[in-house]
Order: sequence, then C-alpha cells, then structure tokens
Amino acid sequence: MWNHSGKGRPNFASAPKRPRCLGHSGRRYGACETFLETAIRETYEETGLQAENLQLFGLYSGAEGYAEYQNGDQVYSVQIIFHTQEFSGELIQEGTESHEHRFFKPDELPQINSHQERFIMDWVNKGSLPILK
Repeated sequence: MWNHSGKGRPNFASAPKRPRCLGHSGRRYGACETFLETAIRETYEETGLQAENLQLFGLYSGAEGYAEYQNGDQVYSVQIIFHTQEFSGELIQEGTESHEHRFFKPDELPQINSHQERFIMDWVNKGSLPILK
C-alpha cells in the first residue's frame, strides 16, 4: 500500500528484512479475507498505519513474479497493489519483517527490491490506473 497523492507529499514504502532495500507492506492474505481486508490488515500490522479509502493500483503476475526464497522455495507470485491518500496512526519502525518505514518522494528512492521493482517503477512513472501486467 502506498500514499499516491502526487501533491509533493512524501510517499510510503518499507524496507524488508531481506534483502535490505526498498519494498512495500503486505504479504499474504488470511482465510476468508478479501484482498482489500488483507491490504488494510497487513499495512496496520507492518506499519502501525490504518489505511482508508484504498483504490486499486494494479495487478501483476507472470514470469516477472518469480522468486526464490532463502529456504529454497520457488514461487510465481501474483501481486495486487492498492494505493491511498488517507491513513492515520503512528508509523512504527523496525518490526519482524522490516528494518524501517519511511516516506519517500518518487525521485528520492533508495535501492529497490528487484522482485518489487516493476510496480514501484510504475508508481514513479505514474501510468494509467489500474495497471494490469
């Protein structure tokens, strides 16, 4: 979930534990949850922020979704990305899945997690929404 205001306001992203580079909040959905409920829950659990009025940013799948985890598991993921301009709460720092949480402007991004680069760069390049890849 990202703040996608386009009003010069810094935008949110998180830094995953492994590797130490820019990523986003959200991982897996729970039984009987909708995608929207999952995005709201995961954002709160990982960042301390309560996301409101989420809008679909994009759907991503295919060969570019391939990842191999440290335990050797290999997956092709489907990414369902939401964005918002509305949230409340206190931004927490290091948690079980992230080193830190900060706000970034699109032109000030640090190193990006390669598995998440395609949708982060779509956010930077401000394509027509929702994006389907």
